[in-house]
Amino acid sequence: MQPGLKLSQKVFFLVAVPVCVQLTFVAMMGRLLDETEKEREKEVRAREIIHHVNQIHRLIIGYIAGVTAEGLIGGGSRMEAVYSLREGFAREVPPLEKLLENNPEEMNHLRQLQRKANVSAEKLKQVKRMFKHGGDLAMASELPALKLILRDLITELEAILSVEREIEKTSPMTQADLRQRIKLLLYSFVGVTIIVSFLLVIKFNKEVTSRLAVLMDNSVRLGRGQPLNPPLSGSDELSHLDRVFKEMANALNAAARKERAFVENAADMIFSLDRHGSFTKLSTAAKHMLYYDPSELVGKNCLEIVIQEDADATVKALQEIREGNKSNEFESRVTRADGTEINLLWSVQWSEPDDLFFCVAHDITERKAAEQVVREAEARLRTILESLPVGLMMVDLDGKVVLSNRTFEEVFGYKLRDIEGKNVETILTDSRARKVNIAYITENALGRAHECLAERNDGSEVPVEISFREIETLDGKRLIGLILDITDRHEVEMMKAQFVQMVSHDLRTPLTSVQSYLDLLGRGVYGQLSDSGTQKLTLLNKSVDRLVNMIRDLLDIERWESGHLRIIVADTTLSAIVEPSLEAVNSHREVKKITINSPKKDLKIRGDSERLVQVVINLLHNAIKFSPEKGKIHLTARRENGFVEIDIKDEGPGIPADQQKAIFERFKQVSEEDATVKKGTGLGLAISKAIVEAHGGTIGVTSEEGKGSTFWFKIPAES
Repeated sequence: MQPGLKLSQKVFFLVAVPVCVQLTFVAMMGRLLDETEKEREKEVRAREIIHHVNQIHRLIIGYIAGVTAEGLIGGGSRMEAVYSLREGFAREVPPLEKLLENNPEEMNHLRQLQRKANVSAEKLKQVKRMFKHGGDLAMASELPALKLILRDLITELEAILSVEREIEKTSPMTQADLRQRIKLLLYSFVGVTIIVSFLLVIKFNKEVTSRLAVLMDNSVRLGRGQPLNPPLSGSDELSHLDRVFKEMANALNAAARKERAFVENAADMIFSLDRHGSFTKLSTAAKHMLYYDPSELVGKNCLEIVIQEDADATVKALQEIREGNKSNEFESRVTRADGTEINLLWSVQWSEPDDLFFCVAHDITERKAAEQVVREAEARLRTILESLPVGLMMVDLDGKVVLSNRTFEEVFGYKLRDIEGKNVETILTDSRARKVNIAYITENALGRAHECLAERNDGSEVPVEISFREIETLDGKRLIGLILDITDRHEVEMMKAQFVQMVSHDLRTPLTSVQSYLDLLGRGVYGQLSDSGTQKLTLLNKSVDRLVNMIRDLLDIERWESGHLRIIVADTTLSAIVEPSLEAVNSHREVKKITINSPKKDLKIRGDSERLVQVVINLLHNAIKFSPEKGKIHLTARRENGFVEIDIKDEGPGIPADQQKAIFERFKQVSEEDATVKKGTGLGLAISKAIVEAHGGTIGVTSEEGKGSTFWFKIPAES
């Protein structure tokens, strides 16, 4: 077989060759059987021809004998009918013609026989008549002629008989020879078939069975981890199967290497135990986890390294895992080779077919230590919480109280056992009698302070400020809140409101009357004043203006803090804000002979023009106050990204970087050695900041010491 043939082609060849050999022998045997049958048919035909010729021969002899007898003894028509040669020929010749139709030579002899028989019949009739009339003499004269006729007939018959007798004689020998040849062919067929089949089996066994043996040996070698046999040659299915098997073996080896690498490099210890708890195999992690070489532990029972207190629990856990009655994880403490103890988390799987426990041990010593630290920290935290001067409450995400400190319990008259498990909404409400639940806290008090009411244990209510934060605990997310009793704050705010009301009504009104009286004095309604009086009146007017401005600032700050600072937003222009502001500070500007450059281009603004004029006046007053004599102030404006930015730049001493944010707080001023510029309440920038932010804008300062300051604010442009 060709080595390049596929297995299916080899099997086909193995079947086809014997079939072809058998077909060849069957064809040869069929041919011999055909020859034998033809020879037998030839013999049968020869016998039939001989039979018919003999019948004709007897007819001729009988006819001649009848004619002779009739002449000698006399007779009638009855004997003539019996020995009629014509009737005999009519009966025997047609079958003979049919038998000789494929033999021209014998057919010719038959035709000659028929012709001569007809001639002899006529001759015999003459002899018969002569014999009747002439008697023996006539008969004697015609005998030579009769003999000649008889000899001719016999000659023709013998010509046919000689051929058929030869066939009859040789045909049995020919048939015997053919039978012998068939027998020999049959024996040869059996022998050749056996030999060809044997050779093909040997060849197939050599090329297929031996190759299959190589594949089977490879499977055994793979299981034992031995090197595989060299690749099979050829391109048939077995060669392909061998290549696929080797690819699979390489993939399995790669997977096994990865698995070994994973097991060997895993930080956790991977090992197996028999049903009695003895180590059968361990990963190299045992060396750095337990300080034992894996070979030292193989064969030892795991209880030899488990501390005595945890031994019974370990045995019970393994037994329950093997019976399928327990989770496959448990903890135990073990002793290292150096005598130290560590905590292990066991993950165990029982394999019934292998009769082994497959285990992974994870070192949780640090986690246990961390949990202990957390518990200690929680204890310290609890101590700190108990010492806090404000109330503290912790609730879960369902709103149920899980923790409170001593201050909360003392202020509100609750014990933790009284409120633990209760919903926070049973304790806190807002001023509109709305329940303070988790949704309320998330909306109003998560990450920022919010005021509401708390109900004491005696049923009375107290105003509180609450602020919650979300924290992560061992039990999940919780909300921890600080709760401050703001009763005192409310009393102070009430006192402050009363003070503001007093300032507004009891102080501002007389000052307004004083201003009016001073104005009348300045106009000369009560007579002309001297130069000294006029100078004193001017100083008095400034003092009264400063006092009125201070009262106005205090009222604005109060409105801002109480949320009552009103902003009436409308479309306005930059000029409508800048021009009144410049007029308001003109007198202050002239005192120091300061030049103010204002913007020439008008811009549209969306805001409260009166409040914005107040902002610009405050910033201009501030710039004039800190500008040197005959200095310059630049007031500029530009539109950018939907906002109008107004900048006021002075040539003053500048503001230190650490004070730039603080100056916008209440009662804060820039530290300055020159006492002459330390005038004002320190509320102007705080009020300006409140007004700008109420518009949805921003305010700030850019300054560098010795190079002046630029105060700026942004407000929305016209919508």
